[in-house]
Amino acid sequence: MDRASQGIIRLKRGSGARRKARQANGRATRAARTRHLRLAGEMLESRWLLASSVLPGGALPLAFEINAGQIDSRVNFLSRGAGYTVFLTAGEAELVLNRANSSASASLPATGDPQADDDAAPSALNIQLVGANSAAVPTALDALASKSNYFLGSDPTQWTTNVAQFGRVKYAGVYPGIDQVFYGDQGKLQFDFVIAPGASADQIALDFSGADGLAIDESGSLVITVEGQTVVQHAPMIYQALAGTRQTVSGHYVLTGPTQARFVVGAYDQTREFTSDSTLT
Repeated sequence: MDRASQGIIRLKRGSGARRKARQANGRATRAARTRHLRLAGEMLESRWLLASSVLPGGALPLAFEINAGQIDSRVNFLSRGAGYTVFLTAGEAELVLNRANSSASASLPATGDPQADDDAAPSALNIQLVGANSAAVPTALDALASKSNYFLGSDPTQWTTNVAQFGRVKYAGVYPGIDQVFYGDQGKLQFDFVIAPGASADQIALDFSGADGLAIDESGSLVITVEGQTVVQHAPMIYQALAGTRQTVSGHYVLTGPTQARFVVGAYDQTREFTSDSTLT
């Protein structure tokens, strides 16, 4: 994926010259990000025909499509939620956030005006696992009955059809003794860290690349700001299964940098597996 968005030079408020430099740098960076996201959006909007599955009771789950050639080869799975698309690779989840006033903004042609294009384009947030195993192998779980079909033009050789969808995706060994599992529904993206007996949650470090700000609110949730939009990663639910029931383990986030955070976990039975459940809304 394009990493132009990671090249932002953050300048402190100061002289008029510094402010002008910061504004120029921001416009250039946003323009580069806009081009990347617009290209991805055009492809997905023009080629996606159907990718949905309704659960009993009307709940709409996230459907994770396996990459069958419909997207960049570095992506393993993609999923579309309400107002966002997520692309999964080992150790990274890239969220493309739609603007609230334009659900189809990604498919509109560029105007040539960087400010106008930036206002219309979606924004991106990369949730990266710092120091994670980039060779972690994904496994698709909970196959869904629905399929995705992509029709590009009138040439059938360019079509991608019957693309499998799944309810969960597991990356085994993102850290030694730790697996990561993605799932959720249309309003939220969830990912669990499953920590094996003897493994340490201290290994887990999150970097929210592309974020303009990161804070912890009074509920213990991470509040991430991205180009005027807000994403909340709720306080972690940490538990162990003991005697057939879930036993809550205390834990919370701590900030370790402008865009980085870690877990702090309380006392637990280190001879048993435990899970940290994170939810993004």
